Amino acid sequence: MDPLHGAEYHRGWHDLSDDEMFIGLRNADSARRQEWVVKLQFEMNGIRCFGTAFYINLGSSQYDIVLTAGHNLISGKKKRCTNLKIMGIGSVGEILVTNENIRICKSYEQDPGPKNAVNDYGAILIPLREMQSPRAGFGFNLKLSSMKEVTIEGELRITGYKTDTDPGKPITNSGVRKKINEHQLEYLVETEKGISGSPVWGAYDGVETVLGIHNHHGREMQNKGKSMNRGTRLNLDMLQTVCRWAEVGWRCKTLKVSQNGAPQQGLYLRLSKSAGFGRVRLGAKDLATTFDIFPAMTTSGMVDPKSVLYAFFFQPPTNWGEEEEESSDDDSDNSDSEGDERSIGRGEGKWNMKRKQQQHESPEVQGKWVRWNVHGKKVEWSDELRDDGLVKIMMTKKNTVEIVRSMGNHLQKLRMQANEIPNMTEHDDSHSPIFESSEISFERKAKTVKFSEFCFD
Repeated sequence: MDPLHGAEYHRGWHDLSDDEMFIGLRNADSARRQEWVVKLQFEMNGIRCFGTAFYINLGSSQYDIVLTAGHNLISGKKKRCTNLKIMGIGSVGEILVTNENIRICKSYEQDPGPKNAVNDYGAILIPLREMQSPRAGFGFNLKLSSMKEVTIEGELRITGYKTDTDPGKPITNSGVRKKINEHQLEYLVETEKGISGSPVWGAYDGVETVLGIHNHHGREMQNKGKSMNRGTRLNLDMLQTVCRWAEVGWRCKTLKVSQNGAPQQGLYLRLSKSAGFGRVRLGAKDLATTFDIFPAMTTSGMVDPKSVLYAFFFQPPTNWGEEEEESSDDDSDNSDSEGDERSIGRGEGKWNMKRKQQQHESPEVQGKWVRWNVHGKKVEWSDELRDDGLVKIMMTKKNTVEIVRSMGNHLQKLRMQANEIPNMTEHDDSHSPIFESSEISFERKAKTVKFSEFCFD
């Protein structure tokens, strides 16, 4: 094969030298990465087949989470694979996978095939035994995954197994990214049978960061005769789906102070459209502020729940802001809108409704990312996930949580006070106007203060 030049250059399937392999990586250990990528064996329509899958870190979960291509799990005739197993590596024996532990993107399960390659992904959930530590895997960065232009150091990489590659010895190929959209990556990287389901990853901030799942041998480049391969991007849609499958994170939850001395009606965080920032609300009446909270950034390697950074995603109701103008009107529609938000409930219908809203509603009511403005002592929001939207959720001994941002060498935690809110009884609340204040601040993590512990209600 003649060598390629410039931007069209890509390597074949062979072992890369250390100098080439680790451009852009710091303290990378290829041996541990070989344990994150596994070889699948299964039968499809009675024929023995092979594929690739990989472990991913999502923080705390009752499962080891393994991602792969959907077409490794279901055929074009909508028949699920049989006799699926993760082949053993070293001291880790093979894992037999039952059908109940297989998840497939609903859209792809209903319409499998190349025309639906954008949804060609699935997962294998391996239940953890009591006190069992989860397997190491790839980290990810949702901020990176949500960018229109991905900035990675060095080349894009795919690590996987050809049909004849021995388990435990995956091969890494690299090449250049050619095109990216919200749901899919296209890249000039040579692939072969068995590679489907491999992680598409790059070096970001010095570590291996997964960007997507390789699943499709793509179109030919015009006038060049070279194949553009494609993978499904690990974006918000996929992350929400995988988190739901693995029961990771929290969905449709309010943020409520959970500490002695708080008013009986409760102190809640409300995002006020008219104010342009979050406010402390007394009671849940007409709150219309619920969040989906899920991991947005994890490190590669062993799972460390304390290192996981989370994002809060706010889906405004269709009449966001109207309740502020009509808050004193008992006949307003706010309760109906709040009910609609709650009625989305848990499960796949919820995520589908969110996507539908984002497609058809005006920009004012599209999903927002919460921002934790420590210096400005405000909770704000934006249309894009930013660095100040990433926080740690730290459990206390009282089973409450603290919302913590890293600020250089110290940690700052959210605090919501109620000094400006009248001290009212539960009985008074139903006949009183709505009370709220702007008493949001951040305190050093080590400092003991009132109203800095929360629950997701």
